[in-house]
Amino acid sequence: MMQDLTNSANSDVQTEQTEQTEQTEQTEQTEQTEQTEQTEQKIEAHTSLKKHMQNYLKYFALSLN
Repeated sequence: MMQDLTNSANSDVQTEQTEQTEQTEQTEQTEQTEQTEQTEQKIEAHTSLKKHMQNYLKYFALSLN
């Protein structure tokens, strides 16, 4: 009887630890995905701005001639 209670308690602890580990891994993966998406958006914005600035400078240079 006492062994059954001990086994049950150990099982509950293992289940709790597994759930916490899974939740932590999922949270970390979500945060990493969000950070990657933000980085990609920043790169796209920078690339777009660079392209617009190059076009602006090209037309500016042409207007000087």
